Amino acid sequence: MFTWRADGLHALMVGAPASSETRFERLDHDRWRAVAGRFTGERLAVHRDPAGEVAALEWATYPFTRTPR
Repeated sequence: MFTWRADGLHALMVGAPASSETRFERLDHDRWRAVAGRFTGERLAVHRDPAGEVAALEWATYPFTRTPR
């Protein structure tokens, strides 16, 4: 589950302990890097559809979408 908080973007696997939460730092408009937590150092990329809406996220080669593929 990805959430936006006052200090930025966070991710936490559903059912995982809060201590395993990941925090991201923005690199540019659609790229982030995990700076704390799971997969620290890995990049997260935002993929957009032709209208500019977020279509998927890719974090450490794992794709995330709103609906299962």
